[in-house]
Amino acid sequence: MSDLDGKRIAVVDDDPLFLGQITNMLQNYGGMNTFAAANGDALFKILDEEDISCILVDNTLEGETGLALGQAIKSRYLTAPPIILLTGSGNERTVQKAFRIGFNDYISKRDLDKKELFWAISTAITNRSDELAARAETERLRAQRRTDSLTGFASTSFTTGRLHELAATRNKEGFSIVTIIMNHLDDYRLQFGHSTGERIFRDFANNLSNADLQGGYLGHLNAHKLACIFEETTPHETLEQVARDLEKAATFDISVDGVSFQISSTTAHASFPDDGTTAEEVTNVALAAAMTKEAQSTPLSGKELPNSHHHVPLSEAAPQEDRRNYESSVATERREGQRRSEIRHRVLKRGKIVVNGLASVVDCVVRNISTSGVQIRVEGYFSPPTRFQLQIVEEGSQPRWVEKRWQVGNDIGLKFTETPQ
Repeated sequence: MSDLDGKRIAVVDDDPLFLGQITNMLQNYGGMNTFAAANGDALFKILDEEDISCILVDNTLEGETGLALGQAIKSRYLTAPPIILLTGSGNERTVQKAFRIGFNDYISKRDLDKKELFWAISTAITNRSDELAARAETERLRAQRRTDSLTGFASTSFTTGRLHELAATRNKEGFSIVTIIMNHLDDYRLQFGHSTGERIFRDFANNLSNADLQGGYLGHLNAHKLACIFEETTPHETLEQVARDLEKAATFDISVDGVSFQISSTTAHASFPDDGTTAEEVTNVALAAAMTKEAQSTPLSGKELPNSHHHVPLSEAAPQEDRRNYESSVATERREGQRRSEIRHRVLKRGKIVVNGLASVVDCVVRNISTSGVQIRVEGYFSPPTRFQLQIVEEGSQPRWVEKRWQVGNDIGLKFTETPQ
């Protein structure tokens, strides 16, 4: 029995003669189950309905290329099957593009050799299986990590796991938490970029370490929302004092790449079992209160950013590259300031990422929006192209061109553009 026996292979070719030839070869000599498609639309229908092990794509399809179809597959499916390009010419440039897009291999259609084809399919499936296993192991190890690599605080998995344990085993003693949210972090990341946002958040976390925690310890509830954990029910007065100390420690000025920021935070606290009967309920109570306070804090916009639009002049002796970066940031800021005269509004709406027309559509959630940009969240990890169309699903809305500015996990910051450029 071949290792390909029973594997489910999709074949895309608009030449019915070749399509019949290759599917017969895969079935009769390799014991594989085949699914034939003449174009991308037919393939997507198959992929939506079947668990496909590997895809063979002809590069010269009517109205589209195999390379473009492969890119659409990678964009549409988070864990796409391996893809092998069928090419008539074997042009080196075409092959290089295929590998850059993420194709696993290519096979020449001229004098097609079944042994070579079967080996390519088998290798692609094996490599994909190994890749998924390595990714799962990485996620498992990451989940077991007790500390966060950016802040050094207790990791999200450790913190949430410990809260569940306390809720399940210490009903009488209970526990308390003080949640800490850095004000306007999402806006900083969207306006100034992911790298700047992470540098600010790291300094924010370092400053929190100076607070008097009175027996508590700092941990992550998610990537950018923190909490001080008390493994017993703590008096209200103590929680209030710790909250004040944390907000005081997290109020400071920082300069990043010639731009100064005034950092502040909001806090809230809750206790088990008074504020909830599960760890999730207690956490949500404290987070919701902190997020409400953050939303009511000083609005952030291009003109109202608290003390953050004052560039520190570079000296004449500064390196030329630093001066170019500085001048570029000033010009960018002025343009952004002119465009961002409105406050970014927090929303929760359904959206659709549209790539290559309507050939590839990925659902998303729109989390906040302004006249110049928007932040979205996707269900699983998905890396969109630099420019694409975003549709906010509401009556009368039309897809708008956007440009990706940053991405952190499932969160993506976008800027509205007029054309695909």
